Amino acid sequence: MNNVALTTANIPLPHWHSGKVRNTYQIPNRKQLLLMVASDRLSTHNIVHLSPVPEKGELLTALSAFWLMGPLGSISHHIVAWGRRIYKYLPQEHEYPLGLHHRAIVIHERKVTRIEFIFRNYLAGSLWRAYQKSEDPYRLRLRQGLPLMHRFSQPVFTPTEKSENDEPLPYGDVLGRAPAGVVATRRAFNIGTPYLAERGITLIDGKFEASGKTLVDEWLNGDCCRMAWTKDVHEGEEPPWLDKEIARQIAMQKWGDGPKSPLEFSEYETNRIAAGYHTAFEAITNMTLSAFQKEHMD
Repeated sequence: MNNVALTTANIPLPHWHSGKVRNTYQIPNRKQLLLMVASDRLSTHNIVHLSPVPEKGELLTALSAFWLMGPLGSISHHIVAWGRRIYKYLPQEHEYPLGLHHRAIVIHERKVTRIEFIFRNYLAGSLWRAYQKSEDPYRLRLRQGLPLMHRFSQPVFTPTEKSENDEPLPYGDVLGRAPAGVVATRRAFNIGTPYLAERGITLIDGKFEASGKTLVDEWLNGDCCRMAWTKDVHEGEEPPWLDKEIARQIAMQKWGDGPKSPLEFSEYETNRIAAGYHTAFEAITNMTLSAFQKEHMD
C-alpha cells in the first residue's frame, strides 16, 4: 500500500459504514468488534475531494497508535488492536490487502455522541472568520479588537453538532448531553498541548469525538487538529500549517465565491499537503512513518 494513494480497499468482510476518510467493516463471529480502515481520501468543508493524499491513512493510523502507547494511554478509547495484531481478530480463511495492518485497526462498536468536541488555544480558523463578522455562535463574548492567532488564557470550548453543517452548540446543552465526553476530550486536548509544545509544535485547536467517556474515531492528528511550528506562531499572522488546513486554504482559494464541489489538486499541491502530515508525524514521534511501522506495527 505504501506510495500508492488508496481511496477504496477490497476488504472481504461485511461493509458496515463509510465516512469521508474511513471505511468500517463487521468482523464475523466477533460480537461488537469492527475493522476500521483509513483511506487516503482527503476532505475539507465536509466535501471529499477527487485527489487523495498518498500514505495519509497510514499516517493517521500510526498516530492513533502512538498516542495510545504513551501520552493518552490512560484515557479510555475504542481501539482493541493495531498493527499485525489485527489479524488475530479477522477470519483466517480470507486474503487481505497487502499492508492492511498499516492503515486498519480493530475497534469496539460504540454509539457515538453526535457532537464534535472542539477546543481552541488560539483565535483561528472558523472562529476567527466568525469573529471578523462580529458573530458569536458559541456565546464566548470575546472582547473586541483581538488579532488573528490571539492566544486564549485557557482553552475555549466550541462544540458543534456532528452533521452536514456542523451547527454550533451551546456549552450548557453539551454538558447536559455528554458530560463524560466533555471531560475525556478536554483531558486529551490538555495532554496533547504540552506534549506537542515540547516538540516545538503549537496545538492551535483540536476536534474530538466520544462515546460516553471513551475517545473514538481519531485524535491529535493533522485531520482533526490545527498545528504549526511554535517559532512560526505570531499574533496577527497566519502561520505555515502542518495539517489539513493547508488543503482547506487551497480549496477556499480555488472555490472563491463559487459553489463548493469536489476538487482535483495538482501534484505540487498534493505533495505540499502530504509534506505537512509527514513533517508533523516525524516531529511528534521522532520517527519516520516507515521506521514507526517497522518497530511498532509489523
